[in-house]
Amino acid sequence: MIAFGPDILHLIETEIQSRKITYREIATQVHTATGTVGSWFSRGAIPTDKLWYVVAAVGSAKLWMQVLSRIPGNAFNAQYLDNTDDHPLAALDESIENAEEFLKWAKLAKGVIRHRKSGYQFQPADECLLIELEDSIADYITNGKMVLVRMEDHYRRSVRATMNRQAERMKERGYCSYTKEKTAPARAVNQIIS
Repeated sequence: MIAFGPDILHLIETEIQSRKITYREIATQVHTATGTVGSWFSRGAIPTDKLWYVVAAVGSAKLWMQVLSRIPGNAFNAQYLDNTDDHPLAALDESIENAEEFLKWAKLAKGVIRHRKSGYQFQPADECLLIELEDSIADYITNGKMVLVRMEDHYRRSVRATMNRQAERMKERGYCSYTKEKTAPARAVNQIIS
């Protein structure tokens, strides 16, 4: 059954309908029978071990953002902002405002955290400043993701390609030290979405 609730099935169904994707296309990507995919939707449940493959088969950054935000315990659960103007320019304007707020709070926060040891207890005024910094970062992350999603929706600019480029840049700069082989499920999902 769906591990994260029936609302995810509804999100998937909505995206399938808007993109006019057939159960056959999903079945091909998930490597299962078309009837099996149809039965998942008629029963209202996708097996947990198939959920991510189905999301990958739909191929929508919007859907990924919506589904990932519903994972229990996910600290980085940037909500999909569905009550905003859906044009990339509106998302970009919001992101610019967030960037300006972030810069303002980041400059102030540098003075507060400079030379502070791990575990330091901040004074109430400094605590308020750090909350403003953290909130501005969270807003910027969410709105930045929305810019990418809107660009994909309107101009077919692939979010996946953008994030793959970003991952490669981080590796080239030496910021990532992991060399561990991906797990079998991760390899399978990457094969589906490539």
